[in-house]
Amino acid sequence: MTHREPKGTEAMEASEFLDVLVKEIDEFYKDHSEMLSTNGKRPHARSRLPETKQWLDNIERFYELNPRRRPRKKN
Repeated sequence: MTHREPKGTEAMEASEFLDVLVKEIDEFYKDHSEMLSTNGKRPHARSRLPETKQWLDNIERFYELNPRRRPRKKN
């Protein structure tokens, strides 16, 4: 297997791509946070968005109304 570009360049481009992807996902979450939080969705793992008190309250209320949809705790 041969690489057209040095691995360092590939890694930098992959990192830049991930940064753009995370930025786009964060914008989506910011624009649709009300709908996502009322459906029990938290910001994704790599998100740079803070989980606000309202967001957490909406998620908790969702799980109170839908206890079977609460994720199981991992031991």
